[in-house]
Amino acid sequence: MISALMGQRTPRPPVWFMRQAGRYMSEYRELRKKHSFMELCHEPDLATEITLQPICSFDMDAAIFFCDILVTAEALGSQVDIIEKRGPVIANPFRLSSDLDQLLSSEEAMGKLEYTSKALRQIRGALSEDKALLGFVGAPLTVASYMVEGGSSSSVPTVFRMIAEEPKLFQGLMERLTDLSILYIESQRNAGVDAVQIFESWASLLPLPIYREHVFPHLKRLVEATHHPEKPLILFALAQQPLWDLLGTLPVHALSLGHGLSLTGMRDRFPGKALQGNLDSRFLLCEKETLLKAADDILEEMSNQPGYIFNLGHGITPPTPEDHIAALVERVRQFG
Repeated sequence: MISALMGQRTPRPPVWFMRQAGRYMSEYRELRKKHSFMELCHEPDLATEITLQPICSFDMDAAIFFCDILVTAEALGSQVDIIEKRGPVIANPFRLSSDLDQLLSSEEAMGKLEYTSKALRQIRGALSEDKALLGFVGAPLTVASYMVEGGSSSSVPTVFRMIAEEPKLFQGLMERLTDLSILYIESQRNAGVDAVQIFESWASLLPLPIYREHVFPHLKRLVEATHHPEKPLILFALAQQPLWDLLGTLPVHALSLGHGLSLTGMRDRFPGKALQGNLDSRFLLCEKETLLKAADDILEEMSNQPGYIFNLGHGITPPTPEDHIAALVERVRQFG
């Protein structure tokens, strides 16, 4: 996994999946009956168990920390709940200048995230040496969108209005999130992660000129402050080519792509970057033969390409059959 992230040629592509630990697994659902989602995140023993479940069952090449991007918002003072079949809900959305004053400092917020370091150390100790451990953080805009909207939104109207009418307030929130995210990435590295993925999931919800002016400088600061030649950063974004042409200028080791983008086309555009992706996760709900044919198409497209990691274009969805995950991992492991 790390060799591929560093742009090296590997005997076969490493394989892991976004949301590989979680709702589609029966073991996870049993735990979920006993605990709230945030309890699963906050309790290191539970987070460790869930992170390791797919590794034990399917033998992926990397474990990604079971947590949530909104723990940074929670640490700053947001009241976060994850409601089944609804998603994140924030009871005290960020809307006013007084809300900015009430956010905790980055140092205070990091004190509230100590449970993540404990869990990561436990996971690293339990993982075999040939498995990579991935940490992650939500990009400032993606986390801010939940804080401002009070939950999920397909068009972020309140964020848009804040940028248009109160740009200094929006900038203040983005600065606080960026400051905390820098510290959070470093704490994850200190706890043993091999690489960190930055989730900029909602980048495309804003027009490119607005994103470039009001969002990109904060993401750029985050990446530049945490860039390390031997500690890879992966950038995931649901974005089309014009936005990727901007995001691809950042000094990250790997670009993680949503479905619909050409992997070879992105390799031509960004020859110095490792690429990750980008099987459409809806194939996981198709017949197994259809799924494996779609995987084969991507594997053939990237055959003999250095710096490639097989993954999905987005996360695994709950109805996914576990035997489809097993078959998909095995197909990738046999390739080459």
